[in-house]
Amino acid sequence: MTDIFKFITAFMLVLWCSVSFSGVTVSPDADIRKEPAGIDESLSMSRAVRSSLLPRLRVDASPYEAELARLNKKAGGYKALINQLNKTIAEAETDVERRLVSQRLRSVQSEASGVYKRQDVYSKMVSAVKMVNKDGFFSDKEGALSRLNAFLSVNGRDTTAVYLRGYVLYDLKRYSQASGDLRKAIDSGKNDRHTLYHMAMSLFYQGKYTEGLGYFDKTIEKDSGYAVAYYYRGLSQFRLNRFPQATKDYNAAVFLDKSLAKPY
Repeated sequence: MTDIFKFITAFMLVLWCSVSFSGVTVSPDADIRKEPAGIDESLSMSRAVRSSLLPRLRVDASPYEAELARLNKKAGGYKALINQLNKTIAEAETDVERRLVSQRLRSVQSEASGVYKRQDVYSKMVSAVKMVNKDGFFSDKEGALSRLNAFLSVNGRDTTAVYLRGYVLYDLKRYSQASGDLRKAIDSGKNDRHTLYHMAMSLFYQGKYTEGLGYFDKTIEKDSGYAVAYYYRGLSQFRLNRFPQATKDYNAAVFLDKSLAKPY
């Protein structure tokens, strides 16, 4: 009787364990046949894991601030010179003198307009950079995009501006445009784990799973503990009907962060 009681107790314990943990991992030998639920990759991770990934976006504003200071000084010089020329025209005693000074004024104004335009766009760039909060997210996405577009209309090859615009377009869910800018940034050397991950995710949201896998691979090469990258690589594998690979990635994601566990 005692042996039967022990057997029943042991059986119930095993059964309870199998039910309690059924949503945490999937057997490495099993194929996933039901797609796991999607997650918000910026919010659903555990606090400890998420904090280890922040800030996702780092930008040094000092080069732009230095250039803006130089332009402000130059613009101030032009304004002072234009004021002086206007005063000279007003006080000119002859038409000849007035025409000569007016000619000089037009030339200075033409030169100054280029400086004023650069002053304006560098001011916008500094403002956009300052919209990036301590966690690496934009406090005003549309405002940042408007400023970055203005800056890039004059400085179209500025890698940092392209990089930033790729992130803000991603946050605005404009994934096709985001992937274009992020690709340019990566090709120019911005190949940190966050940029690679957001490039992969922008392709994922466009349904370009095969292309995105390469960027997920590179993300994980940069940081083998990036749990959410494993999760979405696994989901990409699932949508490509690569079920064993999907299972492996899902297990890796859950091992790194149990909050990513989703029942099948």
